[in-house]
Amino acid sequence: MGQYYHDVTGLAAADGFHVRSTFPKEGGILDSGSWAVSKASKKSAEAHVFIDYMSQPSVQAVLSRKVGTSPTVEKKLTDLTDAEFASVSSSIDPIVPRYDLYSSKADWLNEKWTQLIAG
Repeated sequence: MGQYYHDVTGLAAADGFHVRSTFPKEGGILDSGSWAVSKASKKSAEAHVFIDYMSQPSVQAVLSRKVGTSPTVEKKLTDLTDAEFASVSSSIDPIVPRYDLYSSKADWLNEKWTQLIAG
C-alpha cells in the first residue's frame, strides 16, 4: 500500500504497473495548489495570459481527460461526462488537508507518523 497522487497513479496504471486509485467514502483529498507570479518576473503579462488559459473550463476538462487531475472549476462548467468526472473527482465535498498543522504541531505529527509506519 502506498499513497500517490491520483494522476500519477493513473499514469503508472496506464504503463502496466499494478496500482489503482481508491477514493475514501468520505470524499477525495483535495491538495492545495495555486498559481503565482513573482513581482520580479519580467514576463508578468505572459504569465497572466497562461494562468487565464489554464483556468478555462475547456482546458480544465482536457487536463482531466489527459492528465487525470480534478478540474478546478465546477463540473457543470465543463463538458466532462459523468463517467469522466467520476474518474478524477467526486460529487461530494473533498477532504482538505490541514496544512497549518505542519507548523503548529510538526513535532507531534512526525512522532505519530513514525509510530504508525514503524508499528
